[in-house]
Amino acid sequence: MLCAFSDALLTGLPDLSQPADEWGIGYEEAKMVNPVIWVDGRSLDEFSKGHFADALHLDFDNWDMGLGQILEKWEPGTGIVVYCEGDGCESSRAIAERLRNELEMDTVYWLTGGWKSLVREMEAQ
Repeated sequence: MLCAFSDALLTGLPDLSQPADEWGIGYEEAKMVNPVIWVDGRSLDEFSKGHFADALHLDFDNWDMGLGQILEKWEPGTGIVVYCEGDGCESSRAIAERLRNELEMDTVYWLTGGWKSLVREMEAQ
């Protein structure tokens, strides 16, 4: 059971039983994180089809390369907001947690609603 749960976190399979935690923020809250680095935690294929403006790609399959791009752009005081597909996708939460641990930063968040909420916001503008 525990293995299935951790596999779901790493592969981004939906786990709708997980409530938002203190590091999960909505789009309106994410807009207040300034300066910010947007991180797309979806597959590289999905990222190449479209992503939020200036977002960097980071997933578990390409961790070192993606982390390097983030570190090149990051400066002290910069927040990070990670998103994945949405509708229960857990990749953004897992990526944000790993970034928090590895970078020892408390300004790493995951976007509730994910990519789907970003698309809705972009279409509304």
